[in-house]
This record gives sequence, structure tokens and C-alpha cells, in this order.
Amino acid sequence: MLTFRELEHIAETILKHTTQEEMQCYLDMEHDSKLLWIKYKIASLEVQV
Repeated sequence: MLTFRELEHIAETILKHTTQEEMQCYLDMEHDSKLLWIKYKIASLEVQV
């Protein structure tokens, strides 16, 4: 289980690597699509590392 600080760090990293257009698309998505988008962002950031 991740700590709050670890989750906060992941969220900060995602926000740093998200454009305004991507964020607007995210806000327009349904809940399930948002979860998939977050998983995709985490996976793409892991690949970059």
C-alpha cells in the first residue's frame, strides 16, 4: 500500500507532465475513463525513467 506522501508525489509528477489540453480532456471524462487515463500516465512515466 502506498503512503499519502507517495501518492502525492505521483500526482505531482503526473501534473508536471500533463498539458492543459490533456487536463481538459481528463476533466471531461467519465470516472472509468479517468482511471484508465491515470494508469496510462503512470505507465508512460515509468517508461521514460
